[in-house]
Amino acid sequence: MLAHTDISAEDLHIEQAKDALHILPLEMVTLATPGLRRMCLVKDAQLNTKVEVFSDSGGGRGLVPWNTLDNVFPAHKKELAEDMPTLKALSTLPSFDVFSLRIGLRQLGINVSDSSYLSLSPNTQKSLSSYMREFTKPLIIKIYGSNDHNISGFSDLVRMFKNPDKKEALKNLRKMSDALNVELTTIPSFLEDYGDMFLSVAYYRSNFDEAQSRLDNFVKWTEGITDNMYLARDKELMARCRIVQENVETIHYGLLNRLGIFQERFGTFWNDINARSFHEIKKLITANHEALGGALCGMSVKMSTWEQKFPSHEGAPNKRADFLVAEILPGLNKINTMVEDIRI
Repeated sequence: MLAHTDISAEDLHIEQAKDALHILPLEMVTLATPGLRRMCLVKDAQLNTKVEVFSDSGGGRGLVPWNTLDNVFPAHKKELAEDMPTLKALSTLPSFDVFSLRIGLRQLGINVSDSSYLSLSPNTQKSLSSYMREFTKPLIIKIYGSNDHNISGFSDLVRMFKNPDKKEALKNLRKMSDALNVELTTIPSFLEDYGDMFLSVAYYRSNFDEAQSRLDNFVKWTEGITDNMYLARDKELMARCRIVQENVETIHYGLLNRLGIFQERFGTFWNDINARSFHEIKKLITANHEALGGALCGMSVKMSTWEQKFPSHEGAPNKRADFLVAEILPGLNKINTMVEDIRI
C-alpha cells in the first residue's frame, strides 16, 4: 500500500479506486440519486457488479446488487429510476481500470465529470517507473544513439523537451523529429501518446506480475483438496475442483504467453520507431485493453477473496472445496474467454 500523508481518507479511497481494476467511483459520472455518487461500483469474486454502500477502516464492507438499490434509497425512487440505465450499462464493463474505462465509457456514450478520473494516480504512475524505463530506453537510443542521458523514467524524457533552455529543447525536438520521421509540431502529442500507451502496458504487466505468486500459492493450496482421500470419494466435487485448477493454470499461462508475445512485438517496434509503426502498435495495444483488463480484474478479485477468506493459506479440505465451488468456479469460463480474446 502506498503511503499518503497529506490526503483525506475520502480522497485516498478515490485515489485507490482509480488505480484498481475492480472499483469504479460513481462520482465520476452524472447521477440523479442523492448520495449515490459517494459510492462505488465493485466487481465481486463471482464477477458480478455490486454497489459498495459503505466501507470502514476495519475492513467491513456493505455490497448490494446494483439493481436492488431501491432498498437503499426508498425516498428517491424517481431519481433512482433515472439512474438505472447508467448503472446497468456500467455493470456490463469487464474491468474498471482507467484504460478499459476510456474505451468502455466511450462505447456506452457515458461522459465523465472530470477527465482526471481516467488517469492513474501520481503515486501509482511513480511506482511503475521501473517498468516505464524499459519503454523509455529504446526511444532515447533511437534519438541519441546511446542511453547515457540521466533518464530514469518517462517524466524525465518529457522534461528533456520542456527544458528551460529553449535552444537545448529545440535541439532535442529536432533530433526526435528526424529520428522518428514525424513533424516537429507533432512531437508533444507523440510523446503524450507514447507515454500513456506504454503506461497502460506497464500497469497491466505490474498487475500480472503481482498475480503470479498468488496464483502459484493458490494452486498449491487447492492440492490439499484433490489429494484428500475422503473428499476423493465425491467424484462430482473432485471434477469441479479439478476444473478450477485447470482453468486457473490455463488463464495464468494464457496471460503469460500473450504478454510475452506483446514483448516480442515491442522489440520489432523499437527497431523501427516511426509514425506508422507507432500507430500500428498503439492500435494493437488499445484493442486489447478491455480483454486484458477484464481477465486481470477477474483473477485479481478471486485471489483477493481467497486471501481474505484464508489469510494463512490454511483451512480444512472440505471448507476449501466449498469455497472453490462457490466463489472461484463461477465466472472462470468468462475469464478464459477474455484471455482468448486477446488478439496478438
